[in-house]
Amino acid sequence: MIRTVIIIILYFINLSTSYSQNIYGYWDKERATTREIVLGAGDRTWVRTDDLPIGTTEVVYRITLLDEDQKMVNDLASVLTILPDPTRVSKGSAVAISLMSKAAGDDKCYYSIFKTYEAADNYSKTGNYQTACYSNPNEINREVNRITLNNSACLKEDTGYIWFGFKNTNMIMSEKIVLEVMPWVDYKASRGWTKDIKNKFIQNCKTNSKKIQISNSEQYCLCLLNKLEEKYKLQEYQKLIPEEQNKILQDINIQCLNTTGELDKIYNEQRNTANTYIQRHQYSLAINKYLDIISNTTPKLEDYNNLAYSYILTKQFLKAIKYLKEGEKLDETDLLIKGNLAHAYLLNGDVELAKSMYIKYKSQNISENLSWIDMVKTDFEDFKRAGIHSDQFETIKVNLN
Repeated sequence: MIRTVIIIILYFINLSTSYSQNIYGYWDKERATTREIVLGAGDRTWVRTDDLPIGTTEVVYRITLLDEDQKMVNDLASVLTILPDPTRVSKGSAVAISLMSKAAGDDKCYYSIFKTYEAADNYSKTGNYQTACYSNPNEINREVNRITLNNSACLKEDTGYIWFGFKNTNMIMSEKIVLEVMPWVDYKASRGWTKDIKNKFIQNCKTNSKKIQISNSEQYCLCLLNKLEEKYKLQEYQKLIPEEQNKILQDINIQCLNTTGELDKIYNEQRNTANTYIQRHQYSLAINKYLDIISNTTPKLEDYNNLAYSYILTKQFLKAIKYLKEGEKLDETDLLIKGNLAHAYLLNGDVELAKSMYIKYKSQNISENLSWIDMVKTDFEDFKRAGIHSDQFETIKVNLN
C-alpha cells in the first residue's frame, strides 16, 4: 500500500480574495513550493523549498499522510485566502490548523527542519537531527505549523531555502510525500534592507561622520539610511556602479545635513575660512569657498557680497556684477551690495552708470558708524594697494565731497 504524505509550507501567500492585499505585505502564492516524492519503507530523505522571496517574515506549512486513494479536503492556499495576514494565523492558529488538517491516513512519519543542505543531507544519511533548527519528537500523520522571523531559528532575514527531513516509520510499506510551500512577504522587508545591513551602515556612517565633526551623528545617519531605503531596494542600489552610488549619497547627504541642522554649522565654518582667506589676500581660495557655499546651501547676502569683492580684487568684474545682482534680489536696500556693484561697473568701464550710483547714495550711511562716502574712499585705497587703478577714482572722490 502506498501512503501519501503532504507537506505544505506556506510562504507569503498572495491571496485572491478581497482580503488578499494588506498594507504590510502579502501571501506569495506564485512562489509556493509543491513537491511530491515516494519514501521507501524505513527510509529517510530531505526536500528543499523553492527559493524564498526577499522579505519573507513567515512560513506556514502542513504535513499530511494520506492513504492511496484519499484526497485532501482543502488545499492550503485556498484555506489561507480567508486569512488576510499572518496575525490572523497566529491569533486563530487552532482554527486555522484544524481547517487545514482534516484529511489524514493511518501511517506516520518523523520530520525535522534544517537551515543548510549539509545538515539535511547528513540527516538523510545518518538520521542525526541534532543540527536541526526544529525537530518534532513525535510521529505524525498530519501537521500544520508556522515559522516566523521572530520566534524560530529556522527563518532569518537572509534565509534563501529551508530543508525538510523525513523518516518513514513504516518498515514494510512506502509512503508518498507531497510538499507544498507558501510565503508571507512583508513589503518593507522585501526591499532587502535587513537589520544586519542597516546596523553595518549606521556603524560605518557614524565612524565617517566623526571625521567631519557632525555633532548629531545618530540622527544624521538614520536620515541617510531612511532616504536610501525609501528610494531604492537594496538589490537595486547594489547594482549601481560606484560613481552612481556616490552621486546618490552626495545628494541625500546634503538633504540630511540640512534636516539635522548640520549644514548651517558646516557652512558657517566655511564662511569663516573664506573670510580668513580674504584677510590674507588669498582671493582665489576665498572664491572657491564661496562658490561651494552658494552651490550647496541657501546663500546669504554677505556670501554674494564677499564673493563679488573677491572677484573685483582679482579683476573679474563681469563675474562680480553677476553675483552682486543675485545679492540685490535678497535685499535691494543693502548699500554694501550697491557699493561693490558701483565699483564693478566703474572698473568694467561703465563709468557713467557707476558715477550715477556713487552720487545717488552719497548722503546715506552704510551703518551707524560708516558713511557711504567713507566706504567708497576706503575701498578705492584698498584697490590701489591691490594694484587695481582707475583714472576716475579722484574725480569721484571730488564729486562726493
